[in-house]
Amino acid sequence: MNNNRYILASILFFTCAISTVNAQSPDYRTRIKLLYQELNGRLSDKASGLYYETTDTAHNENKHSYLWPLCAYIQAANEMEVIDPKNDYMLPVEKAIDQYYTSRPPYPGYQASVAKEKRDDRYYDDNQWVAIAYLDAYNRNHQKQYLEKSEMICRFMLGGLDTVAGGGFYWNEGKKTSKNTCSNGPGILILLQLYKITHKQEYLNTAIAVYKWTNKTLQAPDGLYYDNIRLSDLKISNVKITYNTGTMLQSNMLLF
Repeated sequence: MNNNRYILASILFFTCAISTVNAQSPDYRTRIKLLYQELNGRLSDKASGLYYETTDTAHNENKHSYLWPLCAYIQAANEMEVIDPKNDYMLPVEKAIDQYYTSRPPYPGYQASVAKEKRDDRYYDDNQWVAIAYLDAYNRNHQKQYLEKSEMICRFMLGGLDTVAGGGFYWNEGKKTSKNTCSNGPGILILLQLYKITHKQEYLNTAIAVYKWTNKTLQAPDGLYYDNIRLSDLKISNVKITYNTGTMLQSNMLLF
């Protein structure tokens, strides 16, 4: 591993992945522990409770990490609590994520950079990944704050749903230039999970409407999913990214 430049998200996704493949393996547990130590030793700012994007400070765009790597870390922390429930891995990451919160209208949500450091865009998918992790945690431990924060994020993302191009969620709150699978697949997952928890019919109805729109608009003939539709001319991007198909696969599983 390159000691000069650790990319936070790479470590986090790997941590989450190996924690779920075989949690009982001593080798996997050792790797999880080492990655966790490296992350907190090299990328944690103890004074602020925040994290750095990389150890290469000359190339970091901001003083602290963007939100999206923490979206991976909060899920990794949730998975670590699954296999080691005596330790509170999520709380430090939650406190960091809270520092990205803004109450600006029309709906509160998390912005891309630390709120006290600068005003930044708010991305629907960034918020959705956080909600997915919180809903996983709520289903595991039933702590009320996870459901409350997930419902807050759901209200924020529903502000990005309209009938332009036939439906679907935007990707960026302030720059409504595209609707992406990366904001619609996770949006469906949140709505379905909230329906399972609350039994509110509007969650299911909206999930099914977005599901149908995503399949109609962004699914490729081979069953995979295109990245986005550009709204200026309704041109479909031909890029296919693994996790876009992954969220739609999980949406099908939950609907089933």
